[in-house]
Amino acid sequence: MKALSTWCLAAALLLSGCATRVVVVGPGRHPAYLRALADLRAARWALQHRLGDSNVGVDEAGALSEIGAAIDKIRQAAYDDARNPNGFRRSDAVLDYRGRLHRALDFLNNARRELAQEEDNPSVLVLRDSALGHVNQAAQWVKKALFDAHFE
Repeated sequence: MKALSTWCLAAALLLSGCATRVVVVGPGRHPAYLRALADLRAARWALQHRLGDSNVGVDEAGALSEIGAAIDKIRQAAYDDARNPNGFRRSDAVLDYRGRLHRALDFLNNARRELAQEEDNPSVLVLRDSALGHVNQAAQWVKKALFDAHFE
């Protein structure tokens, strides 16, 4: 009888230990929209930092406006998804002045690819899709700026 009660006590302790076990999960993979956010910030930097002429052209201003709107949507999606929008930074966001419009377009294309990936949280899909629309518009503005710069 004593062996049976000891066995029951051991089983109860084992089961209670299983019920209260804490599983620590690592930081995990950043959602694609946070990687897109880093690319958008780099594109904004490339458009804002000009060598010599400090005036921002109409096309660049349009692109900056669309990038700002996309960043706002992604930040809102991050907050809705309980993510830190400032928690992910790309290390390759250092740019020089040469080819800044081309680099901005490269970053916008990277952001577009990141945003086009499958999203597993349906609550952020509308914001992600809206951000994608703004990124597409920003890319059109940058392409127009490149075209205009080519014929100046």
